[in-house]
Amino acid sequence: MSVQTQSSLEKTSPSTAGRLRPAGGARGGGMRWSLILLVALLVVAAAVVVYRRSVARQAAATANLVTAPVQRGTLVATVNSAGNIATHRELNLNFPQAGTVAQVNVKVGDRVTAGQVLAELDQSDLQLQLQNAQVNLKIAQAKLAQTRTPTTNEDIATARAQLAAAQASYDKLAAGPTAADYAAARAAVS
Repeated sequence: MSVQTQSSLEKTSPSTAGRLRPAGGARGGGMRWSLILLVALLVVAAAVVVYRRSVARQAAATANLVTAPVQRGTLVATVNSAGNIATHRELNLNFPQAGTVAQVNVKVGDRVTAGQVLAELDQSDLQLQLQNAQVNLKIAQAKLAQTRTPTTNEDIATARAQLAAAQASYDKLAAGPTAADYAAARAAVS
């Protein structure tokens, strides 16, 4: 609050008797209007600067836009990202045999029904195992058939002859070399 003393105030004409006026006449009121005008000009100048910057930003934003004619087509949107995907339902698949997946018969998002084949395993190893098992089965069947066949007198005679020949070879080797064997060996060396 401003307090003015009697000395800084002057008296005016008799029609304004008893009223006090600031020293300097009407000049004090003009100064107030000048100050208001100056503040108003500063506000307008600030508004102009803000407006020009806004227009410049909009112009810069539209300068980077690329336009193209509208055409009908298929829209393909691809997103490459790393992360974990969670589903609302999850089901574990169990195969009767372990192996490598050779073919997947459904795609992501396909509806499947009970009993539908979803994937197939590589069966090359299983085929090889099956062939080996079939060969082993045939060998076992042949041995079984051989054991079930009755032996004939001819088979017994052949077996006895083979046994006699093997026994003679053994006896000859067990007896050691004869004088004739030594003579033949010396003749071969000389």
